Amino acid sequence: MINKETIEKILSLAEIQTIDYDGLQYTKDDLSIVRKPSVDCLTVKTLKSFVDYTKNTIDTLPKIMIVIESHKIVSLLSAFDEKYKQREYFIQAKYDDINFNYNHNYSSGDFIIKLQTCFIKTETISSLMKVVGNIKEESSTQVKDDGVTQSVVAKTGIARVEEVDLPNPVKLKPYRTFLEIDQPESLFTLRMESGHRIALYEADGGMWKMQARESIAKYLKKELSDIQIIS
Repeated sequence: MINKETIEKILSLAEIQTIDYDGLQYTKDDLSIVRKPSVDCLTVKTLKSFVDYTKNTIDTLPKIMIVIESHKIVSLLSAFDEKYKQREYFIQAKYDDINFNYNHNYSSGDFIIKLQTCFIKTETISSLMKVVGNIKEESSTQVKDDGVTQSVVAKTGIARVEEVDLPNPVKLKPYRTFLEIDQPESLFTLRMESGHRIALYEADGGMWKMQARESIAKYLKKELSDIQIIS
């Protein structure tokens, strides 16, 4: 039978042995810095919630900064801790992407629904829905493509059917970043395959992401003028 002294000896060996040196605490075995405890990072979905939290807690937080990590992630961090060599995350705003798949072929019906729900309504959106909605089902193989311009057979009046050119490239404003800021406009290429399969391809090289970060920074500087913002 294991006696009390044996149990106490086992427990003492299992304890993490530490050494204090120059104001820091190290483990005895490999002298790794013991990290200071930190709070769990809060996650919100909007910039407004992010701003409200920051305004309500700023007096209780240490020196802080805001980092715009991408067009859909903004973080509130502590300043760099020289002693522990770390930063602490207090809150992150994370934008939920709207479900539109670029470079994916949609049926004409699904494509119209996506245009109505995933994009800000503009004259271009109205024109696209009109063209796509008027394409004749029986002309599914009548798609002309010279690599630059595509033509399809579509209704152009009550009883007329003729070839129309698909507009390309087109400027659209999808929902791609926080709704508190103006959605960046960018170029897209519209392509149609036989069988009325339609796809949108991004054609601006990702410049819209930079525009989104700049708009986020402008919004936050207006709402939180006293905090350093890194974009």
